[in-house]
Amino acid sequence: MAVEMIRDIRRHVMIHAPAGSGKTHALVTRTLALLAAGETPEGIVAVTFTDKAALEMRERIVRGLAHPDQAGFPGGDEKDRLRSLWMDVRDEPRRLRVSTIHAFCGDVLRRFPIAVGLDPDFSVLDPHDQAYLRARAVEESISSWRRHRGTDAGEMFRDAASEAGGIRALTETLEEMLGGRKRLGDVIRRWTRDGAIDPDDYAETYARGMKNAWTRVWQGGSGETVRARVIEFTSLMKCHPRAQEEYALETLAARVRSDDFGTTEDVLSLTRGFLTKKGEPRRAFPVTKKEMHGIDRTRYESLHAAVAGLLAPLAGEAMSHPPFESARRAARAWASCLILYIEIERRYDRLKKEHGGIDFDDLELLALGLLTGQAAERAKGDAGFHPMDALLALDNRVRHLLIDEFQDTSGLQWEIVKPLVSEWLSGEGSSDTPRTFFAVGDPNQSIYLFRDAEVTLMRSVRRK
Repeated sequence: MAVEMIRDIRRHVMIHAPAGSGKTHALVTRTLALLAAGETPEGIVAVTFTDKAALEMRERIVRGLAHPDQAGFPGGDEKDRLRSLWMDVRDEPRRLRVSTIHAFCGDVLRRFPIAVGLDPDFSVLDPHDQAYLRARAVEESISSWRRHRGTDAGEMFRDAASEAGGIRALTETLEEMLGGRKRLGDVIRRWTRDGAIDPDDYAETYARGMKNAWTRVWQGGSGETVRARVIEFTSLMKCHPRAQEEYALETLAARVRSDDFGTTEDVLSLTRGFLTKKGEPRRAFPVTKKEMHGIDRTRYESLHAAVAGLLAPLAGEAMSHPPFESARRAARAWASCLILYIEIERRYDRLKKEHGGIDFDDLELLALGLLTGQAAERAKGDAGFHPMDALLALDNRVRHLLIDEFQDTSGLQWEIVKPLVSEWLSGEGSSDTPRTFFAVGDPNQSIYLFRDAEVTLMRSVRRK
């Protein structure tokens, strides 16, 4: 990595670097360069993805302050500033603002807790307590539904369990949903009307969308040409006993002439005789030359090859488009899961409140609401609060933002810092002095996909 670029504190920098290439060293060097130029520790925020990484980075910064010459600052005012800061930071290590994204969000929320409906003394539940309360919320909800089978919720639970393949499978699904509720928020808001989701409306809309999507595939994939060639083929081979068996000609001949021919079921049934199990055109013709019984062999092979060639891409698409009724049932079951999930989430929120804490998802969602104006939607907060209040407060405190392992940043996490960084990138921040954004990462090395990390985000942000 170019040391000159890292130490150029007037510019925004994003570094793509593989594992073992010194990403942490780059972050430490950047921080020390900022401090050597006169920036205060409080004005520099470094975001890592584990507490261990944050501790390591903080320790390396402290060593750099204690030994500036070893860190590349051998003399002059820069060395004096770093040595002077070392004395202060040694006594107050918290002045170095190196933390995880969740700790960063917590810091933001503690400045405006009332605006998002939090107690000023709120605490963050540890991971074990979060997992325990999520499991308890699911277990208590399911027990309630099983005791009240005659209620709407009880019947919905029964139907959803049947579609999911049993109570255990549904329980696992609901636990996964609760664990990924950041992603579900937009889905629920999109389909909620007056605080409720209509399963029939959801199912009908989804299934109709799937049907329309398949219709476009059929029409764009020469579907009517397939029909015409199949009609020719069935007319040619209708009296051939072997062809009747290999291609199911009797059923095929009746179906291909119906007005609604062209469903995904039709395409998949056509694969018999024409395609292999892998969905590729059969190289060997089912009817051999000795079995032609006077039928034009050349025409048979030509029509077979034509149908198979047209059918192969359509069959591949048909596998990803469930039949209309199946799509409707699956969508209705999913809508039922959403409704059940909403009840579980409410129970989980109550349990968290009883334990006097919030979880990591709450940290991110509430911080996002605070900085983007969605706080009023998420909680009954301060009616006189404006998101610009938080943004200006953050802008006045934070002068430089550094992000480690940027490839593991999720879209939601980027949305949290984007209001601040966007102003810096456009030069519209509240300060006349340069504010900078510095990030390091490797798009080929994402290890936090389970945390909704979006590797493509790194590439898109770099283009901006």
